[in-house]
Amino acid sequence: MSPKLPQLARMRCATQTFTPLMIQMKNDNPAQAHTSSSPSGFASLSRPVLALGLGGLIPFVAGALWVWVARETAGAQTALTIQHAYAACILSFIGALHWAGASQGASDTRQAFGTLAAPTWRLVWGVMPSLWAWLAWVVPAQPSRGFWLAAGLLAALAFDWATASRWGWSRGFLYLRTLLTAVASISLLASTLMTRTV
Repeated sequence: MSPKLPQLARMRCATQTFTPLMIQMKNDNPAQAHTSSSPSGFASLSRPVLALGLGGLIPFVAGALWVWVARETAGAQTALTIQHAYAACILSFIGALHWAGASQGASDTRQAFGTLAAPTWRLVWGVMPSLWAWLAWVVPAQPSRGFWLAAGLLAALAFDWATASRWGWSRGFLYLRTLLTAVASISLLASTLMTRTV
């Protein structure tokens, strides 16, 4: 028997012993685990969230395009009304996120309402966007409504960024909110300015 065979056998044994240990140490490394299992930004969002969020921009952008195409006809006012109605719905939806967030972790309906009673000022803020949308709908003349609605969307976004650490909004969610708010606000302002120049 060659004298190298026992040595090779010992090396194979050592390799088989230490390889699983090294793999386990790699898996137990918190920095590497965080990097591999906790994507940041848009990568942390699921495809349905991205698809539905971006799809929600269609009425804003389509409304602005409709106003531009029909800007010299009565159709522009119709497009403006439809776009503004959708923006008011979105504002109400954004406020409802805070009511939903306040009830997270509740195991039943009674506990959910008990949890909702705790962060009062968050619940108060949760109804502000819908009230703002309602005021934007009934108070100003139609050409000015887009400014009101865009201001409401931007204020809601600023509040969510300011309270992100307190309420646990993820970076990916806030990045998506920023993108959606920017496109929606630009669409509202563009539609309003186009109707004012007619």
